[in-house]
Amino acid sequence: FSFPLLVILYCTVSIVGHLRGRQLAQHTKTKKALCFITVVVVLFIICFLPSNTTQLLIWVKTQSLASILPADEVCAAMEDLTTAFYTTISLTYLNSMLDPVVYYFSSPAFKNICRKAVHLELTNTVESSEKKTRETASQSISQL
Repeated sequence: FSFPLLVILYCTVSIVGHLRGRQLAQHTKTKKALCFITVVVVLFIICFLPSNTTQLLIWVKTQSLASILPADEVCAAMEDLTTAFYTTISLTYLNSMLDPVVYYFSSPAFKNICRKAVHLELTNTVESSEKKTRETASQSISQL
């Protein structure tokens, strides 16, 4: 968890620094990109921190109980933390579902790829607007 978090934070800081140095003419795009990056990092932390913290607590408690209790009683004493771990690990899996949702809402190109994959009509794309323009031009010519 720590190494991936450090890599993500380093990359995020690098990207944010680069985006802040761009022209003000692209302010809206830069702001949208910064928002997207922030959402991805916050989702990563929210989804992975609880399970990793619980895993660390399990390790600490196991080490402390192993010196006090007999080996067969340690598992029973750890039952609450084990349940908490399995509950928090579901957040880790939730991240796998939330990332594509974030990507879907962040990029029109990604939306169109997803729409094509499930055979939905494309909207607001250059391809579909060119197609509509050609259809309208064909109808105008045929009416002459």
